[in-house]
Amino acid sequence: MSDYHVVGVDLGQARDPTAICVVRRPELKSPEIASDYYDPRLRVLRPAPRYEVGYLRRVALSTSYVSIVQEITELMGKLPAGSGLVIDQSGVGRAIFDLFKVRNLRPIGVTITAGNREMREGRMYSVPKLQLVSGVQALLHKGELKILRTLPDAAVLVRELQEFRVEYTASGHLSFNARSGAHDDLVLALAIAIWRAVKNRRLVISDALLEWASRPARSLY
Repeated sequence: MSDYHVVGVDLGQARDPTAICVVRRPELKSPEIASDYYDPRLRVLRPAPRYEVGYLRRVALSTSYVSIVQEITELMGKLPAGSGLVIDQSGVGRAIFDLFKVRNLRPIGVTITAGNREMREGRMYSVPKLQLVSGVQALLHKGELKILRTLPDAAVLVRELQEFRVEYTASGHLSFNARSGAHDDLVLALAIAIWRAVKNRRLVISDALLEWASRPARSLY
């Protein structure tokens, strides 16, 4: 089984470029095979795998959405079967998202909100921006996210991460926002890719543990 890849796409508008990010995560196969992740004797999860950013790209302003969809279709074709695709559709609406569906790419749609609770309707999610960005920061803090330095936009992504500011809203809630005048498109493309990769890993672990727990008991020695 190949590693799991997720393509995160922050669709740009008139003044913001579209950003594309690919995150790779070592795949969990089963509790007994993947001993790096699960110890069947102790019944505890070991440290999470390293998530790697292996592709970054900013698409030029004024590029048509049709061209962007074509580019992402070709990119998905180069990745292992079963790779995920997550589209930030916050500002572009359902019609643009449907262009990806027509290509049979089975995208996950994410609307980034200022709230504090994740919601889902089919393959469409509403996810708080705070949750997305703090998820990236948590992996960075634990040393579980690697950004390849050889990527052309690696330095740009690092700068965007450094320029993110924690602010308080009028209602007293925390929010993450780019510095005034700065872009955050690469950060958001990374954040939604990480969000999906982590969520998928939890589902895989859950399924694997259920299968392991349902097997007949046997001696460990």
